[in-house]
Amino acid sequence: MNKNLSDDQVARLLESIEKHNDHDSNTELELESDDDNNASSDDNIPLSQLLQCYTGKNGFQWSKMPPPSSRTRAHNLVTNLPGIKGPAIVKNNLSPLECWELLFSKEIMEKIVAYTNQKINNLKSSSAWVANQTYTRETDEVEIKSFMGLKYLTAIFKSNHEDVKSLWSTDGTGRDIFRITMSKNRFLFLLICLRFDDASTREQRKTSNRLAPISELFDQFIFNIQANYTCSEYVTIDEMLSAFRGKCFFRVYLKSKPAKYGLKIMCLCDAKTHYLYNAFIYAGKSNEPRNPDLSVPTQSVLKLAEPIFQTNRNITADNWFSSVELVHQLKAKGLTYVGTMRKNKRELPKEFLPNKKRQENSAIYGFTSDKTIVSYVPKKNRSVVLISSMHHEISTDPVTGKPEVIVFYNSTKGGVDALDQKCANFSAMRRTRRWPMVIFSTLMNISIVNGHVIWQASNTNGKITRSDFVKELGLSLIKPQIQKRKLLPTITRDLHEKMDRFLGLTPSTSTAENEGSPAPKKAKSGRCHLCARKDDRKCSKNCHKCFKFVCKKHLVEKIECTTCFQNQN
Repeated sequence: MNKNLSDDQVARLLESIEKHNDHDSNTELELESDDDNNASSDDNIPLSQLLQCYTGKNGFQWSKMPPPSSRTRAHNLVTNLPGIKGPAIVKNNLSPLECWELLFSKEIMEKIVAYTNQKINNLKSSSAWVANQTYTRETDEVEIKSFMGLKYLTAIFKSNHEDVKSLWSTDGTGRDIFRITMSKNRFLFLLICLRFDDASTREQRKTSNRLAPISELFDQFIFNIQANYTCSEYVTIDEMLSAFRGKCFFRVYLKSKPAKYGLKIMCLCDAKTHYLYNAFIYAGKSNEPRNPDLSVPTQSVLKLAEPIFQTNRNITADNWFSSVELVHQLKAKGLTYVGTMRKNKRELPKEFLPNKKRQENSAIYGFTSDKTIVSYVPKKNRSVVLISSMHHEISTDPVTGKPEVIVFYNSTKGGVDALDQKCANFSAMRRTRRWPMVIFSTLMNISIVNGHVIWQASNTNGKITRSDFVKELGLSLIKPQIQKRKLLPTITRDLHEKMDRFLGLTPSTSTAENEGSPAPKKAKSGRCHLCARKDDRKCSKNCHKCFKFVCKKHLVEKIECTTCFQNQN
């Protein structure tokens, strides 16, 4: 009697001993042809071993039985507990402004002021017309913060794409908060001149760094966000797209993103709080030396995960990153990994791919000593495969009835997408042709999310919505500028009154504090400033706001009752 089994008999025997479980996921593999499932490298494997293992196309073997359970594995014991740290923990109950200043530190603001003034002076030296304008003076830290504060307020008002002229309009459709902070021309001038690097050395630095116009500020910002917070035990890695359609060598097209075109930022963020913890800007294929033995996705993950090496945290990512190679590399760095896998990975056995014979809502598992793969059939001719170095047993969630690996993946995969959505909800981004401004606005948006997380960790007994956080932050940033501008003698009475209302000052208090702004002297008579020169009408009445002389033709009489008149005076 022939004891050797044919290939068909072996296949039927394998199917008869598979164990099935329910599962669901958004990442599915679709059956394309039967040829994908016919490839096999089992010819030289003993039958006894074949019955206990699944074998990939490259001969990689997965056991059908989980490894023996033991005490809690070392990689599940997380070090460096999550929460605020460093400068953020020095003071309790931080204000929104204090949380923001931890991220946009004084070092960053000083660099922005210095490089912006460099651009202003270059413009003034090259154009006499620019030099003669009153709004082209050098800037300072107070004014730059107020400029950023106004951009945050446009995020609250959902007017970040509104024309600047309408924001500063005086016909009743504009917003007084913008007019009392700075003039329209000054805002536009700062928008043009804002710079983030030394222009005199930029071309030299661009030969080795394509991100030279923004890299100094970007690197300092990333350093600050890591110095003030420790992420939780679960982190997510994914890409973020900052919308941009201008000229840029490394602009990318991503069909899956709403903006389609933009600058790609690879991000690592907290899966629970969505706090951005590390990031780098994709600048195209670089000439920098890299490890030829590792794939680009693996190197990207290792670059992002470097700050959390040897902390036993888990990384969740999608199928572009996932590979057996990556799991091995992360294990050596003291990290675990969970992610979906593409069906072209040679380590995947044919049994884990889409197959017409597999039943719906069924799942099969494969194990090694430190890795687990699970394949689930959500519907006919489809399957989804996940790899995990965190799960090591066949386990089903009692609530959903799905494999625990899939439930965990679904709960942690959306960290970066949630961060991107929060940034879009309150965006300070304005239309621009300069890609460094796009990155700067993206950092401003991220500082809102990260700052709010720091505030919640610092104010354990308090609660504030992100909308109120941004509003309070914006008002706090513009207040010092309004106090400084109020001392200028050229400010009209109308703006003075609006400044007083914003600062909570009474007219008497305002006058006492405004010693440098004496009231205009009233002449007995003068020419109406609204009449043509040929008319030359002399008059003795003047406007109570601008103090200019006005004739009866252009005079608007103000009717008031005695009570209102007494209250006004």
